[in-house]
Amino acid sequence: MAKEKALETVFLPSGFLRIPSYTTGMNAEGYVSDVIYTSHFFREQAPVVLNEVRRLRNLPEVPLSVPFTWCDLGCGTGYTAAVLAAANPTGHFWGVDFLPAHIEEARKTAGGLTNVTFVESGFAEWWLTAQQAGLTFDFITLHGVMSYVKEETRLLLQQMVQSLLKPDGTLYVSYNAEPGWAATAPVQRLLRTLAEGMPGTDSAQRLTQAAHRALALEKAGAAYFQQVPSAGERLEAVLAADSNYPVHEYMSQQWHAFHHAEIAACFAASGRVFLGSATMAENYPEHLLPPAQWALLRQEKDPACREMLRDFMVNTTFRRDVFGPASPAARPQELSSPASQWQFLPALPAAQWKKTLRTPAGLIDPQLAAAFPAAGQWTDLSPPLAECALTAGLPLDRIHAAASFLVQTGQAFWITDPHADPVPAQQFNLHMVRRVLQNQPAEAFALPRCGTGISTGLLERLAICSHLLEGHTTAAAIAGFLEETARRLGRTLRHQGTILQDRTARLAMLEPFASRFLHQRWPLLKRWQVL
Repeated sequence: MAKEKALETVFLPSGFLRIPSYTTGMNAEGYVSDVIYTSHFFREQAPVVLNEVRRLRNLPEVPLSVPFTWCDLGCGTGYTAAVLAAANPTGHFWGVDFLPAHIEEARKTAGGLTNVTFVESGFAEWWLTAQQAGLTFDFITLHGVMSYVKEETRLLLQQMVQSLLKPDGTLYVSYNAEPGWAATAPVQRLLRTLAEGMPGTDSAQRLTQAAHRALALEKAGAAYFQQVPSAGERLEAVLAADSNYPVHEYMSQQWHAFHHAEIAACFAASGRVFLGSATMAENYPEHLLPPAQWALLRQEKDPACREMLRDFMVNTTFRRDVFGPASPAARPQELSSPASQWQFLPALPAAQWKKTLRTPAGLIDPQLAAAFPAAGQWTDLSPPLAECALTAGLPLDRIHAAASFLVQTGQAFWITDPHADPVPAQQFNLHMVRRVLQNQPAEAFALPRCGTGISTGLLERLAICSHLLEGHTTAAAIAGFLEETARRLGRTLRHQGTILQDRTARLAMLEPFASRFLHQRWPLLKRWQVL
């Protein structure tokens, strides 16, 4: 029988809050509780991204240079919440999760941040506490949660959103989607069923054994795997994964994939309408679909049916939907950031910009050289878009389109507050650097002024440790540190898919990387005020 946990009765303004929840080896929802979720940063949950979707629908953005609130329901290990809190010092961020191990890890990840609160609680208990505390939120995010909980909890979440999200607030919901999962959804049920009868100390071990047994079924010529080749690919991916993610995907007893219309109908009861996708490129189907498919899509006027058609055209497996108010509340004009004053932070020098993008629908050419002729002279941020328009002699909408192209292709970041204090982000990032040497999750760093984070590879994180903490200033010294530390952490180094067994070969691969880091990447990180 589940046992009530000890709890603290003090409601903290930040840090760590415990509310009683009831858990066993498998949560009452049928959700895995003996293996923690993987720690990754999901940029789509960032307020700046959700604001950009609002702009597409001519809704006023939620100002991020003044206090705002954000809550992630089912936050896992809290990595996204922590990075966003560090990057948005004016906001207060909340993460709610039922699993004690998740909240413990979230607390460690947050370090000394004072504007993030992690809550160990079931959803019903948290809702009651939030109401009693008078909490409401500008942003609520649900990353994957709807696919892992039972129908009663999905209804509860809908009611929570209606109660806790501000009238003009923004909701993010990501979930496993149909039709992309239709052919391989039986694999989830197969693995879960096989794992139930497997020995093992935790869900991860049982899943691995179940995957091996399912692969034996495939190799024996089972008709399903012959007719659905992608099902075998899913099994291989389960065994190849180096994180706990597959455990939560394939062992959940309440697993479900949805059509967009089902999720849209759920939150329509809360007065929320679909605004667009947090994967920004998906909001421009004319660029992503072949002409014949785009012509068909344009003929459909019903929004829900239009999204279903698009999902069938691309065989969508995962959606990141953004919902907002049907009738936005009026905001004081002075709190809005007019498009003419928007700025962006280039992620690359202008000479290295990829100036066109080939898509199934053809070539996208925003004519960056014409839009930003003086970009090579910028030392930090772009000028306001209005100033760029004057310099280029072009209309503001042309300049905005060019800047959006840079942001959507990962070559720039929108600025949320050009005067934001970088110190909280820098302190958090230094905390992340130290976690790298402890083999702890630290894949992303907070990006001050931009309200988001930047993901990094292991070698780059180790190079930062070498240069910043160890004081190495040459490519040879950094390469030696990378080789030694990667070996100590149990990480293999590969070249063209082959593991490099010889130390000399590893150093030969690492030294050019270290040189590029020292002379190209590190100056950018410093210019961006990351460290």
